[in-house]
Amino acid sequence: MGKVFGWLVLLSIVGYAGYIGINWLKVRLKFSDIKDKAEVMLSPTSSIRFDNIPDELMEHAKEKGIPLKRDSIKLIIDEWKGYKILSFRYTDSLMLYKNKPLFLTYTFLETMPIKR
Repeated sequence: MGKVFGWLVLLSIVGYAGYIGINWLKVRLKFSDIKDKAEVMLSPTSSIRFDNIPDELMEHAKEKGIPLKRDSIKLIIDEWKGYKILSFRYTDSLMLYKNKPLFLTYTFLETMPIKR
């Protein structure tokens, strides 16, 4: 009886770890999706103007269910040093034990020269 109980405990631990791993992977994929979209918008061949990037990011985040807020997107144009900077930050959560959230914070920062 002890071996059966031990195996059940071990299998439940492995199963729960798998559940957490899959959900963590989903959260990471959401971040990589919005990060890739931001990098595409910043590329030199992009047709999106630098000033319109926050609106496009918000639209993309809303479509994908990513908890990105407009206040967390920052555009900085430093004409003195010749750089454009895009950064955003958002916090997503992963539920542990059905009522304990694990908060994960993701940040993105990209710097590009003004002259392309």
